Amino acid sequence: MDTGRLKTMPRSRLAIMVLFGLAGTGAASASPKISLDPNPLRFFELVVGSSGTVSYNVTNAGKTQLVVMDMRIAGPDADQFHFDGATDPFCGSGRDCAPNVQLAPGASRSFYVVCAPDHPGFFTSTLTVKSNAATSTIALDCTGDAPASMSTLVVTPASIDFGVNFAEPAFPAALDRTLTVTNTATAPSAPVEFQIFVPGTTGNGSFSLPLGAFGFVGPGESQDFVVEFSWHGGVVSTAPLVLRSSDASQPSISVPMFAEAAYGHLVFDDPPNPNGFIGMPAVAAGDTSTLTIRAHNDGDFALGISRVFAFASFGGIADLLGPTFDVILAPGESIEWTLTCTPDGSEGFEDGASGLVDFNYSSAASDFDTFSLFCPTLSPPPTTHPSQAQLGDAPIGTLRTVDPAITRVAPTETGSAPEAGGCSASAPTSLAPLGVILLGLFARRRVTRRRGTPRVAMP
Repeated sequence: MDTGRLKTMPRSRLAIMVLFGLAGTGAASASPKISLDPNPLRFFELVVGSSGTVSYNVTNAGKTQLVVMDMRIAGPDADQFHFDGATDPFCGSGRDCAPNVQLAPGASRSFYVVCAPDHPGFFTSTLTVKSNAATSTIALDCTGDAPASMSTLVVTPASIDFGVNFAEPAFPAALDRTLTVTNTATAPSAPVEFQIFVPGTTGNGSFSLPLGAFGFVGPGESQDFVVEFSWHGGVVSTAPLVLRSSDASQPSISVPMFAEAAYGHLVFDDPPNPNGFIGMPAVAAGDTSTLTIRAHNDGDFALGISRVFAFASFGGIADLLGPTFDVILAPGESIEWTLTCTPDGSEGFEDGASGLVDFNYSSAASDFDTFSLFCPTLSPPPTTHPSQAQLGDAPIGTLRTVDPAITRVAPTETGSAPEAGGCSASAPTSLAPLGVILLGLFARRRVTRRRGTPRVAMP
């Protein structure tokens, strides 16, 4: 080169030549550039025994050809990962892939990695990619869950009790109970999926799950379920509530459950089975007859006795003594009253007094029981006539005592019916009865005279 001319060249022209020389040198020394996406590779949660595949892309982000020489999975949990030879046989199913892949500028190639946990845990490893551009890495992140198991579920409370409630038939009633299901498994474990089934009932009641019947509970989590019991009459249910897994091989969980809608029921023990009628022991008119009434609550619900009373409508008075207002009897509890009745023997009711005994209830199967009451009067002794035996063999003139029940002298067998006008036509009879009467009168006069009374002349 002519140095003289170089020395005399304008400085501007020299600068342009230097710039072009530098540009040519940069183009000749340009290198490839690698891009790995995504990074990291996340497999999330996999149940032990299952597997998951995630893909990644190798891209030539440079201006010259990219050559990938080796891809290798390494790290503390490398045994839980491998390339997916089933999806892409290019790398096989091992942990080392030496494909010598060539990628033009802007080109990409996908590869596939599998996580297949053989035990529960949180797994991490590294995928290292060597190329003519650089050595790059991709983090691998995978969780291996223990299989879901119904055995890790705990229910609270251990049993559901709706108790015994009044079986109100007119207005439907309902009660709620909350069942909490907790998964006691520790992470990493798969959530437990199940469904709750409530029993059917016979009669006038039913169960339901108004907020849903499906459960999905992860390890350490809980889920609440509302169980509703509704009824409109008497019903009893002892069937359990059941939790069933979505996995048919898993056992079910039975939760004991009890619900009853019942009545109180007064049963009469003494007198037993009155059948609408209570008969009192017979007494004389004016005397008081008594009777003990015993009963007990034969129902499964508390019995309310709002009022009990007795009264006689005709022929006397009656009353019921004992607890008569606002009495509550627990199931099986007993009670007793004393029933009194006094017949007055009034005209037209000589046979006794009659009335009612009423029992009024609350929270019972019926609102009341009513019984007819009869209190009989003892009959007077029958009317009889004096016989010779009654008169005795006392000598004539002796005062004879006659049974007060004897009210008249019976006619003899030879007597005849009275004739018209009140007279009787009869055949001659013995005067002995008349003599007895006269002797009686004479004896009476003698007794009277002895007592100092004036003497009365006989007619």
